[in-house]
Amino acid sequence: MHVTSLTPRFVSVFLRADAGTFYQWVARRESQLIGFCVLAIVAGAGVYGAVMGSWSSRLQSLYAGIKLPLVILLTTLGNGLLNGMLAPLLSQWAANVGVARRVLLAWLVGNLFLGSQICWVLRPFIWDPDGPPQFLGRQYLHGSFYETIFEAVRRLLF
Repeated sequence: MHVTSLTPRFVSVFLRADAGTFYQWVARRESQLIGFCVLAIVAGAGVYGAVMGSWSSRLQSLYAGIKLPLVILLTTLGNGLLNGMLAPLLSQWAANVGVARRVLLAWLVGNLFLGSQICWVLRPFIWDPDGPPQFLGRQYLHGSFYETIFEAVRRLLF
């Protein structure tokens, strides 16, 4: 099935997640597939974020509805770029299963690092409940996710 428009049949095939059809779409580089995926992320994560932020205020609901799709899209873009740069450098090691596992682990750690830091800066669900609604507060740009975790563990243990 060619992706020619976002017809109900296309959406139905997409939601069934047939691996063979996806492979054909990717092999043909169906550009509308990318657009549909981005639209699905923006709509789905946007509604979810808005609902999660609705307990605070309408404005915070709007902010969370914008920030959650941003987190997903920025993390996907960053990880795609990271993996795309590392793949040619590390591909000659893939013949050895042990090395391939270590490369995969390194990619996953890099992806985790980037994703958690993007979530920490945007914080779609974490904000000061007593403060005013903010899209991105100044305090969000101080420190990192890992610095905060390290400090919390240090205070807990010592």
